[in-house]
Amino acid sequence: MLPALGTIASQQDAPTEQTLETVIQLLNYAASNQDPIIRFHASEMQLLIESDASYLSEAKARSRVAGFHYLSTHPSDLPANTDPPNNGPISIPCKIIRNVLASAAEAELAGLFINSQEAIPERYTLEELGHEQKATPIVTDNATATGIANDNIKQRQSKSMEMRFFCIWDHVRRGIFMVYHKPGRTNQADYCTKHHSRKHHYRVRPHYFHTERSNRFLPLAVDDDEPRIEPGSNPDPDLPTESGVRVCSVPHASASARAPISTAPVANPPVSEH
Repeated sequence: MLPALGTIASQQDAPTEQTLETVIQLLNYAASNQDPIIRFHASEMQLLIESDASYLSEAKARSRVAGFHYLSTHPSDLPANTDPPNNGPISIPCKIIRNVLASAAEAELAGLFINSQEAIPERYTLEELGHEQKATPIVTDNATATGIANDNIKQRQSKSMEMRFFCIWDHVRRGIFMVYHKPGRTNQADYCTKHHSRKHHYRVRPHYFHTERSNRFLPLAVDDDEPRIEPGSNPDPDLPTESGVRVCSVPHASASARAPISTAPVANPPVSEH
């Protein structure tokens, strides 16, 4: 819902009929998902971050960044080539960058910077609660942004990037953060950087919310030809629509929640006696 709300908010100064349809679609999505559950597991309380960005994905040539912050076991305490156990998120930053960025690498570097800003007070809070923090790992799927943060590449064209984004480079040198590369298909922050189809929402929902089929180690990337359908949801691709907007319905929802949302004015509404 965060990407949808951000896009709608950016259009509120000049709304169109497409904006209205987007609002109706968001309200239908909320009405069809009334009881989301996030499950948290006991962990070593080490802050972990997955960062991602989508380049030129918003209006006016802007980009969006997002993060997935959760508590788990630090990678240094695990065997080699072992990923930390997944856990429920404590924070999901999702923002549209006002600057027009020059490359995907700059967008990914902006994602590292924004997620590090959000993580500083989280680290202080955890330390005040008695959970000493090691260097916070930040995962990104862009090799250039990883090289800039770790000072492993020689800067040429990257010198023209926004100066404040290089703050992450200083944080890495001071041992506050640890930036490393990981393939994008497993990046949990990718879901919040783009607008997805209904099919994709059904497929990844068990990964982000607790359902009958949720698994703590459920892989994020699956075959597109085998969509995952949420238990209790309507698997019929020909869902009822209104004004071209799909209405997601679930059997356990109330009749008012399942009904499409109408924007037509009501003439002479009945007066309630209660």
